[in-house]
Amino acid sequence: MRTAIKINGSLLGVLTLLAFGPSAAKANNLDRELLRKVPEVVKYLQSNGYENVGVLKFRLQRGASRPVYRSTLINQSLADRFENAIILAMDSRSPFNVITNASQTAAAAAPTADYRTASGRKELFKVRYRVPLKVKNPHVLADAFVTGKVVTTPDCKELIVSVEVFDRKSPETVKRILQFKVASDRSMLADLGRGFSLSRISFARGGSVNDVFEELDDFEGIESLTELEEDLDISPSDVTAGFPVKLRILYDGAAQHLDVSPELGAANYVVKDPKEGQKVQFEVQNTTSKPLAIVLTVNGINTLYREEGDAYQMSRWILQPNRTYRIRGFYDRSHREFNEIVGLSEEESKDKLETLGELAGLIHLYVYQEADGDNASTPLVSTSLNPPQAYTTSASSWSEYQGGLAKSMKASKPKGLMFANDQVQSVELKTGELENVIQTDVMIIQYYSAKDQ
Repeated sequence: MRTAIKINGSLLGVLTLLAFGPSAAKANNLDRELLRKVPEVVKYLQSNGYENVGVLKFRLQRGASRPVYRSTLINQSLADRFENAIILAMDSRSPFNVITNASQTAAAAAPTADYRTASGRKELFKVRYRVPLKVKNPHVLADAFVTGKVVTTPDCKELIVSVEVFDRKSPETVKRILQFKVASDRSMLADLGRGFSLSRISFARGGSVNDVFEELDDFEGIESLTELEEDLDISPSDVTAGFPVKLRILYDGAAQHLDVSPELGAANYVVKDPKEGQKVQFEVQNTTSKPLAIVLTVNGINTLYREEGDAYQMSRWILQPNRTYRIRGFYDRSHREFNEIVGLSEEESKDKLETLGELAGLIHLYVYQEADGDNASTPLVSTSLNPPQAYTTSASSWSEYQGGLAKSMKASKPKGLMFANDQVQSVELKTGELENVIQTDVMIIQYYSAKDQ
């Protein structure tokens, strides 16, 4: 039987906590192009007289492979981006209603409804969705849905985004209303499910990570990264050699073997999933001579404070030079408690799959290094960063909601899963500072692979 991961609690020694300001985040190529193109989508929706519109998660297609609806952050994150962009672009003097979290609402209310078939699309129009306004009845039936597909080249160098609409009057028809092409960039790689390591490349070239960072900033041609990765000498006995943080995944204390993913880049790996009830912990070792910051997520959930969303905006663990640490679960904001991670049963895993979303079955390790300028203990952590969260405040009007959304965006620029138990145990954290960091490495490990639903 194959299983997922959940969380219990166990006693830890004293922890130390570091705090630092958020790293600078600039709009990526996809966001810039989306903001430029979305007025065309708004114009189409208004011209058809739709009153209530939802945005559903997008499909991702790599090359000639079959489109998938889960397994990367881009599936849902692009829907969220379109939802926000549509709200910001529409004329608040004559707005239509934009439904929030349409995919999640539909999945909960009508699990068999989806937009891949005409019958599934009809079911979507029977569900009541929420609009974020302070009105007598904020739950409405949808008139139309926006969705689409992202097609990438195998090396993720280029994206082609197609935007589609179907409506209540003709659910059997899905109309493509817009298509645009955009060059990928470094900030999009993890969203597309592709890890990378500037540290390994700089080591292989004998230079500094800052040199590589500057050379490949915005990745003017992702082929540069791919070509450099092809020159890496990866040992089968240590497939993560050269990565600045050595990660060991432990099931009941036993280290698990990582294999390089046969489909993706040199920083993507696979590991077997845990058995039901097995405790899952992580050992992280800073192999460098300077402090590093990391974000470690399980199923897209940060092991620090259980944050979700953009890794750039998450709180981070701080690793001191040449030190090894043990992360034993999900740690809460009291700085005094955590819950262990354990394997779920096959049935529990299936129940959790839709709730966990696109990142179910994935472990992400994001590494941040400062721009130039005891073993098995728990690492230092960051607390100064505002937790990433969706803008969910209800407003009296769309004009008011647009202002709040814009302000929030400016402020925060048959197998098993891993999950958390309810038992809580003790820990103690302290704070400090680490500033001016850049994201240099992303490791993605797949431990669970569900068939596309």
